[in-house]
Formats: sequence, C-alpha cells, structure tokens
Amino acid sequence: MAVTMLAAALALIIIPSVLAFPAQNSPVSIKVMWTFLQVTGPAVLGVACLYAVGRARLEWNAWHASQFDVAEFVDRRSDTGPGTMASVELTARFERKLTESRIYRTAAVPDTGRINDFIQIVENAADAAPQGWWKAVSRLMRLVRPPSAFRVSATLLDGSTPGEHKIVVELIRLPRFLAAPLIISDVDEDRLVEQAANSVAALMFPVTRHCKHPQWVAWRNCAMPTELFDAYQRAHQFQLARRYDEALHEFYRALSHDPGNVYIRLETAQLLERLELFLEALAIYDDVIVICNREDERLARWWNSTEFALEKGRRLRSRGGALLLARYRHALLMGLGDRIAGQWWLPDWECPHEDHWDPRRGQRSAVRAMLAHRFDRYDDIPDTAWLPPGEKRLTLGKILSDELPAGLHAADRQERAALLRHYLCTVAQYEFERLVEDTTRRGSVYRTREMRELLSPASVRLGLVWTTLRRTMSQAALPGAEEQSSTVYRNVTLSPGLRKLFGSDSWPPEPSRLQEVIEALLPKKAGWHEHYSATCIFAVALLSAAADTARPDADQERTLARLAILQLHKAAAASHSGYLAERRRWLMYEDPDLASLRGTDAFRNFETLVFAPERPASLRPAGSTSLELVFYQAKLVAALGELMAGVWRAHGAELTAEADPSRLRGWHAREEQAWRQVTLLAVGHRDWHIRRRVIKELRRWWDESGRNEDHLLPTEYSEEALYVRHARLLGPEEEGNKTVIRGARKIGDINDTAKRYLDRCEHRMRELAAELHRLSDDRDPADDCRNASSAVAQMSLTPLLHLPGRSLKDQARFCQARAELWERLSTWFDDEGADEPAAVRAAEFRKRLRPPTLSWAALSGRGRSPGADGRS
Repeated sequence: MAVTMLAAALALIIIPSVLAFPAQNSPVSIKVMWTFLQVTGPAVLGVACLYAVGRARLEWNAWHASQFDVAEFVDRRSDTGPGTMASVELTARFERKLTESRIYRTAAVPDTGRINDFIQIVENAADAAPQGWWKAVSRLMRLVRPPSAFRVSATLLDGSTPGEHKIVVELIRLPRFLAAPLIISDVDEDRLVEQAANSVAALMFPVTRHCKHPQWVAWRNCAMPTELFDAYQRAHQFQLARRYDEALHEFYRALSHDPGNVYIRLETAQLLERLELFLEALAIYDDVIVICNREDERLARWWNSTEFALEKGRRLRSRGGALLLARYRHALLMGLGDRIAGQWWLPDWECPHEDHWDPRRGQRSAVRAMLAHRFDRYDDIPDTAWLPPGEKRLTLGKILSDELPAGLHAADRQERAALLRHYLCTVAQYEFERLVEDTTRRGSVYRTREMRELLSPASVRLGLVWTTLRRTMSQAALPGAEEQSSTVYRNVTLSPGLRKLFGSDSWPPEPSRLQEVIEALLPKKAGWHEHYSATCIFAVALLSAAADTARPDADQERTLARLAILQLHKAAAASHSGYLAERRRWLMYEDPDLASLRGTDAFRNFETLVFAPERPASLRPAGSTSLELVFYQAKLVAALGELMAGVWRAHGAELTAEADPSRLRGWHAREEQAWRQVTLLAVGHRDWHIRRRVIKELRRWWDESGRNEDHLLPTEYSEEALYVRHARLLGPEEEGNKTVIRGARKIGDINDTAKRYLDRCEHRMRELAAELHRLSDDRDPADDCRNASSAVAQMSLTPLLHLPGRSLKDQARFCQARAELWERLSTWFDDEGADEPAAVRAAEFRKRLRPPTLSWAALSGRGRSPGADGRS
C-alpha cells in the first residue's frame, strides 16, 4: 500500500513534466489542470512519503518487537473491595511483566544461558482524542514519530466462581490485524496478569525476528501455544530465584506443549546436572543426540540402537547446535565417572524391596535399565582398555547391573565402583575422540558462526584433555592397572598438541607437561569457555585418584593452582561482565571440577576481585547445592509445623458450646492433608516431584493464612549458616561440633562438617518416617526390614485419638494438644533458631505424638473410634 501511494505521487510530478508545457493558445482547462497538478503534486508526494516511511518503520518495529502500546485496563468487575487491585495497578503490573519477557540461549555450561531482551519498550496508548482540523494535523504528525506496531487492550470481568478473576485481552497488530481475544481466569491477580502478559508475548513472538533463534525457529509464522511461552518464562524465573524444583516442573510443562524442542530438553538436562541428578541428565542428553542425528547417517548408525529408525526427518539446520552441545555434555557427564557410579547402585542404607521404594528410586531404576541397554554402542571398545590385566571375575554386565549380590563385602563393592568409574571415563574419552574426529575432518559440524561461539573446536579438544586426565586418574585407583594414557578410538587423528598428552608416565601429571599441552591447544584469541576449560584441566590434576594413591606434592599443588587461577583471570578478561554474572553460581558453587580450588586463598581472591561480593568469600564444600536442598527440606517441614500450630491455636479460639460437625470435618480434612505432606517429605524428600508438590500445597495454605511467602524461599548457602545449623543439630557435647567460626578454615574441615550435617539430616528424615510408620493403620508388623518405613507415604495415616468426652473443655484441650504437637515438629527441624540439640527436640516430639486425647469421630458426633489406643 505504501509503495503504491508513493508511485502514484511520483507519477503526479513526473508525468506532467515529461509532457510539453501548455502553450499560450492551449485551452484553459489544460492550464488549470497543469496548475492544479503542480500545486497538489508535492503535497501528495510529501504525504505519501510520510506514510511510506511510517509504514516501513511500523513493519520494522513489528519485526523487532521494539514498541508496544498498552491501554489502561477497563474494569467491569462488580466487586472491587479491599484486597483487589485497581485497574491502573493491574495495567502497570502487566506492562512490567511484558517487559520481563526474555529469550534465553543455551550455553555450554549448566547455568542461566545468555539473556536477550524480547520486548524493549512499552508505551501508553491512551492518547487524547482531538476534534476538528487539529485531529487531522495530529494524525499527520503521528507519522513522524516512531509508530507502535502492537496495541493491547484488556477488560477485567467477574469470575465464574467466588474469588476468581477473569481478564479478556485483545492484541492488535497495526494497521489492521486483530488476534483472537484471550480469556484468562485465575484466583491470584498476580498470576492472572503474568499469564496475560506471557500469552500476549506468545501471540506476537512467532512474527518477530526473535523467532529466528534456533530453539524457536520451528514456530516461525505459526501459532505458538500460550502455555508453552508461559511455562518457559516461569521456568527461567524460578531458576534465577533458585527455586529449582518448580523450575523443573515448568520445563517439563513446556515440553508437554513442544516435545520436539531439543533446546528446552538441553536446558532441562543442565538444570538436572545442577541438582546432581546425573543419571536423569545423561538420559536426556542421549535422547537429544538420537533426535538430532537424523541428518548424519554415520553418527546415527553408531549412536542409535536398532530401536530407533534411521529415517530422514525434517531437515532442521537449527538442531546442529543442540547436537553438538548434547554430545559435549554427554561426554563430560560420562567423564564424571565417580558421580555416575555413585548413583548407579542402591545406597548402602536402602533395600532391594520395591514396595519400600519411593517414586524417585523406581524412576531411577528405569533410567538405569534404559542406559545400560544403550551401552551396546560401545562394543568396539576393547576390554583391555578398561579391565585391569588378569581380571576375569568381573564382566561389563556385572558392573552395569543395578543389583549387587546380597552380602557383598565393602571392599568388593568399592572395587566394582572403581571399575565402573574407570569404564565410564574410558567411554567418555572414546566419545570425545570421536567428537574431535568429526569436528576436525568434517567442516559441516560448524556450519555457522553462532555454533563456533556456542562451542569452539578448541573447547572440544580441551575437553578431550580433561577426560583423558579423568581416565588416567580412575586408572590409577585400580590395583595392577598401567598408569599410562592412550587413545581408545582407533580411527582418531590427533593434532600435534594432543599427541603430547599421550604417553605420560603416571598420575599425577607433571604441571609443565600439562601446561605445554594446553598452550598448544589454546587459540590466540581464546574466549571465556576455552580459558575456563583450561582451568578445569589444571583443577582436575589437583584431585587425588583415591585415598591410597599419590597426590601432587606441595610444589606441584602450588604450581597447578597458580596456573588454574591464571586461566580463570584470563577467562574473566575475555568475557563481558554481564556474562560473568550469569556464570557466577556455576563457577563459585556447583562445578565439581573446581572443588579442589575453592579452598585456596587464590580462588577467594579471584572471587573478591572479579565479582566484588558483599562479604568476604566463604569456603564452599563439594556439593553445596545438596546442602541448600537439605536446608530447604528442613525449612519446609518446620514451616508446615509452624503453620499448622497456628491453625490449631486459631481453632481453639473459635470454639463454641455447640460443635459444628461440618466445621470439624473440615479441620479433620486439613489435618489429614498436612500429615500426608509430612509423610511425603519424610520418604521422598530427595525426589523433586514430591518436593514441588509439597511446596505448591504449602504455598497455597500459607497464602490463605495471610503470611509472607518470603519465609518459604530457599536459603542460600553460607559458611556461617552451615556451622550454625551443624552446631544446633548435633549439640555442644558431641565431638567434632564447631559452634563458633574463628577465622579462615581449611577446605577439609568444611567438607567434613558438610558431610556430617548431610548424614544427620538424612537420618532425621528416616527417623521421622519410622515414627509415622508406627502409627499407620495398615502396616505389616511382620515386616522387619530396616526400610519398611519407606512405605508410609502410600499407607493410611488417619489419626486415631481417644475421646474422654465432648465438652468444650475437651475440645479446647484437643486443639492445644494438636498445636503443641505441630510446634514440636517444627522445632525438631528448625536448626536455625532452636536452642537444644536435635536429639532432645526429637524426644519432645515423640512424647507428644502419642498422648491420650480426643478422637475425630467423637468430636464430629459419630461416637468413639474403634481400636483407639492413644496414638495420633
């Protein structure tokens, strides 16, 4: 349209000029027409030019999603009493949520990916409506200013149920395209506004340039489900807030609407890595490789088993980056052989009875069976590459079996674990050698500049150095094994820099030799990831292969630590400050390779220099994420106990002479639900599904009680928090307890303290499950397994309480007893504010768990409970 008007205006000017100027004897009509064209032509040309420029800018802004007009919401609700937000406030919240929409790019390390703003500017479209000639002039002047391509209007309505809110949102793509109105309902106004903002962003996202990113290119010019974009945004918001269980749920919700999105799968696997759920992450990386290798027949024939067809699917070039990242992360996870081996078999304190397994244990058993089946692809690895000379007792099938023989000696178990670790490291080196071969010989792996920025060839070669060191370290822990590195994949062609690595004498490696290899592999303009990979290599060399193997001497340790920190400083200098901030948590807390560096003064100085922390850098033990989860689990139990204690005190204040049976039944239902959440946490606290379910229910009750939800947020690790909780859990009389922090401590001290605290917290959860299991109506008295209490989450836990009478005094006594019971449960798990050791707090809880008191049946007028024996 703009081009047509511009062409017509130019014709009005050019065509008369081509024709001969009217002579004096020409008719008057021709002279008048000529004069008219000469006068109106420039004006029409100017208007057409303004329109063409305005329309072009409109299309540009629509393509870049750079401007938005949001009209003030129209409020047509009948009830706008206290507690209800006004339309102006809701409009402001909607604008803020809309501008918070982000595009996250997958990175090579498990942390928040690169963040790009999606919608940059939000304007208010509530312009005054001028009248008369000024209206035409104002519309003409609007062509001069940058136009807004999208306009949003919304109407607030009453919900279909009491307490529900409803909003109708309309999105207009100027000049004349109108999307179908969206009708959204929710009981929470904040959540309602968030859904509306994410739904609007999902409607316009596929027609903007942002949909060119690899993870979203399949939705270009297609109707994207609003739930997909909403789940994706919430997943990253929860991840930034360290609410990892809820973030995982949102990632899986996004995958339910877009199961073929391999980039969301990668982000899910990286989050699982951060939660130390390595088997689950490994399975997802494996699936991504299977999905993405359809364009590479050679890779598919090796990687895919006979269950997966080698069909030619849609040719999606955008999946090349996902395939490269998945192969890289899969090989790195295999290289963490000790972590995978630690999760492969049942822990020592668990039993093989499936009836006693929590849902996580059953799911992990299925994942192990699937992964063990896929190890067939490594059949061409010779046994001599991972079996010690003369070893004939153990085969690959035996070490991959998820069931160990009954009565297996601890030394034999450790031998199998060491052998499984070495086999996994051998597989990791094999995968890296094939990846190096593919990236060296076939340039099609790096088809775009973005893929090189995502994971450079130098990073892949440095990954091979890292996994070779890991394999050499695991080999040193095997009795009788030759401590010499060698290639595994027979067809690999090594660069001169990599050839220097193989043939080294023993573990630990010489720092000078390692430095020579790394300098030969680092490019001249190395970036953050290359230098960070070099840091991890030096840090791995600081680790010990086993308790009885050689460690680097003092001079070697100082040299390796200095070289590692030097590479960290180079990585920081080669990256943007914002990029560093996004990687801070992974670097400072979570990367297992840097565990040997975090206790050094040089590493703490690096943190102070680069990140400028508010307080002096804390010593961090290995697995600080597990510590934060344990803090959070105890916090959830304590918060639930605190909440229910307050509920029962409120019930006691509401008592009247006439007991209302319906109200008592409501109390009974809430009590049963609360105890069910306690049993779920006691048994399944290691399962993120169960934690998220309990968190969701607890937040709902917390909101109904009018409490501040900040009390339910996860606790961030600090050295002081660990020592305080450890001191109050064990008590001052127990050996090894530290109640006061006096200056800097060694990393070994804090590792021991963290392990002791984790073990005691795990024991406390099992103890709680055992106490509740004794109260269950349908437990099997003949089941003498030490883990029989694990089945309590599936059992009936209706409280059976004896009732001496139905007087108001009895009811008040009942409410007081319930409040004290919940209060003691809260105190037992409150390691932050309790004054007594956990053993004393546990005894107080047990004492109040089984007193003679009232029954639910009698309180509701249904007589005494049969078999009441004073248990609650």
